[in-house]
Amino acid sequence: MTAHRPALARLAVTAALTLGLVTAGATTALAADAVVEPARTDRSATLCARADQLSARLEKALDRIQGDVDRQGSVAWLRARGERASTAGHADLAASLRARADRREARVPEIEDVLDRLASASAEHCGATATPSTP
Repeated sequence: MTAHRPALARLAVTAALTLGLVTAGATTALAADAVVEPARTDRSATLCARADQLSARLEKALDRIQGDVDRQGSVAWLRARGERASTAGHADLAASLRARADRREARVPEIEDVLDRLASASAEHCGATATPSTP
């Protein structure tokens, strides 16, 4: 009789595993067929509020970058400061300021692209009628 017990044990384990796999497969198939509508939650409202905050921060940064010579931190201000450093004989400082101005100016298209994508995402998911930024 001891020879039959291992065979019965293997048969029981195989049957249990097969039943488990079939049940898991059926559950997965049923879940794949179900259509679930995403619910608006407090989290989505928080994310939409953050989108508005981010948009405001990006607009503020864009205004500063594109400001005139009197606006501290603008590209024009950095270039003017670089010119003053160059005329004063500070070549290293002038080169550093020109490089900062170039990097800052290169960020403008990136910021505008993010603002456009943020506005379209807000319009789609938050129901806001945000308009993209125009330089």
